[in-house]
Amino acid sequence: MTSFRFIHTADLHLDTPFTGLKKLPDSIFEQIKQSTFQSFDQIVELCIRYKVDFLVIAGDIFDLEDRSLRAQIFLRSRLEKLSDHGIHTYMIHGNHDPNDQVKAWMNWPEKVHIFSDQQVESVIFSKDNQELALIMGQSYPTKEFKERIVQYYQRDKEKNLFHIGILHTNVDGNKDHDSYAPSSFKELVNQEMDYWALGHIHKSTILSSQKPYIVYPGNHQGRNKKEKGTKGCYIVEVKQNQVEKMDWVETSQIIWEEIEVDISQIAHMPTLIEKIEEKIEMAIEYWKKPLILQIHLQGETELHFELTQEIKQEELREWLNGRFEKELHWVYIDQLYVETIAFGLEKWIEKGTFLGDYINELEIFLQETEILDLKKEVFEELFKNRAIKTHLPNEFVDLPEQLAKDTKNLIYQYFVREDIKR
Repeated sequence: MTSFRFIHTADLHLDTPFTGLKKLPDSIFEQIKQSTFQSFDQIVELCIRYKVDFLVIAGDIFDLEDRSLRAQIFLRSRLEKLSDHGIHTYMIHGNHDPNDQVKAWMNWPEKVHIFSDQQVESVIFSKDNQELALIMGQSYPTKEFKERIVQYYQRDKEKNLFHIGILHTNVDGNKDHDSYAPSSFKELVNQEMDYWALGHIHKSTILSSQKPYIVYPGNHQGRNKKEKGTKGCYIVEVKQNQVEKMDWVETSQIIWEEIEVDISQIAHMPTLIEKIEEKIEMAIEYWKKPLILQIHLQGETELHFELTQEIKQEELREWLNGRFEKELHWVYIDQLYVETIAFGLEKWIEKGTFLGDYINELEIFLQETEILDLKKEVFEELFKNRAIKTHLPNEFVDLPEQLAKDTKNLIYQYFVREDIKR
């Protein structure tokens, strides 16, 4: 027999605290806290149902350097379940759970192999006394691990086995992620692996769909608004040392998503609410899972000035959350973005009108004083520091633009609101 099957997952972040979501109702917050655990439970069930031979976890198993005992006990029990079914687990630690921060000792099941943090290590997977795969990997010894270890993943040309490289890396320096254990696409190809089981990037991405397969499965459960849509893992089937088939399977328990609602021509709040509810119900029907939504209100509407008031936005958000939070597939509106313009405003800001000239002068002032450059010079620099970034809301980086937008809205409201209403 020369065939085998494995599941490739990564970035479980099992003890994610979800600190930014504590304003949610307790029942919903508890489900969100459990979501990463439940998603991994689904991966375990997939391993058993599809009778895979082993599970690969490519780093960031835990979310915190100081791994919670609860998360470790949970993981051990699930891997023990796999072991009882004859399924092996091969895993590495990444930048979120480096080996120098282990605080609790755990006796892992017999069929679990955690790769060394001292060097790239190789193990052989055998089935029915036949060697089938050579699996290589290295855990992070420290959080800020920036050594280029990809060079040490060397194919053993004396063994005619399927070679798998497990690496937690930022290929070609993705700007949205820290460049830990950096690598390039060219380096990965040159190392002559058959399959690169990557982790670190939370979006499912196949960088190469032929030998060598270079695959990011993404994380198994979205944890914030940047991790939209379904999440999952890959089931990989290998025959005669070739990838025969690769299937992506969804494991999300909760979906993060954003929807746009065109409220052009809507002049009354009840009509607006009906329009938003209609869009939300369509999202529920499509996803058929609990949703955390970012809603973008767009279009030219007489409700513009009312909607720009924070108190009105909060009242609308609370109403919608109350409407949908008791459903089986509940919906929670995390943020409401007002991107509308006032009905009939264009005629007031045409060139030659007083307001048009005033707005033009404001734009010149903003450019000359380089207020918007604060984003590049200050805010983006802050966000490069991961330690600082975790304590700032995501919207903080857009503050200069928001201040300019709020200024314009106040001017519009002061000059034209009464006339528009007439």
